[in-house]
Amino acid sequence: MEEPPHRKPRKFAAGISLDKFAKLKKSTFDKREKLEKQRKLNAATVNKYKKLKERLGDKREPKFKLMQDEPDADEQQQVQQQAQQHVQQPQQAQQGAADEEQQTLEGGTLPPQHQLEGGPGRDAAFGGRGGRGGGRGRGRGGRDDDAGGGSKRHKPQSHVQRIAADVQTDKAAKQQEQQERQRLFEERRAKLAAEAKQRAAKSKLLFKKTSHGQPVMKYRVEKVLEQLQQQQ
Repeated sequence: MEEPPHRKPRKFAAGISLDKFAKLKKSTFDKREKLEKQRKLNAATVNKYKKLKERLGDKREPKFKLMQDEPDADEQQQVQQQAQQHVQQPQQAQQGAADEEQQTLEGGTLPPQHQLEGGPGRDAAFGGRGGRGGGRGRGRGGRDDDAGGGSKRHKPQSHVQRIAADVQTDKAAKQQEQQERQRLFEERRAKLAAEAKQRAAKSKLLFKKTSHGQPVMKYRVEKVLEQLQQQQ
């Protein structure tokens, strides 16, 4: 069979050349060439940036402007006064607390908050006397109003105390209601358990058999009679 004219005849028993065989197993990648190419690219970028910087010159504005003008004397004095005020405020507060503590230790008047509260500190400061309209405590001479027949007025409850009392009352009511529900639940559970036990006993008797495997008709007849009585 003849091959078509447009095809070259195939050479049988002809291999590839030595050059092609050597190039097939050889890699053409060279790392030194790659690094050199990258270095040239970086150098070109740097040169371009330098030329642009020279062309612009001083037209660019700096990102951070430094303060060229020095502050005036008034501004410096104002800054110093503010710094002194910040330092003196804690010192004055500490000095006031120390003076109040010293007056208390020396037996002077108590701080205003103790005087306004009217607590035990107020009675101690005024020789054991209570507020106006209240009974005298164990003050001068160690006498008590109870011995003289006086009546001691009770201090009214505060808002917080009233709220606490209401909360305690609600809590007690809820606890009592919960106990009642628990008691009813226990009674119902005991009743259901007794009924289930009774039904199990009846079923056991109903399905009871003799030694020969025959059902005991006595209990079945009793059940039928009981059902008839209930229907009547």
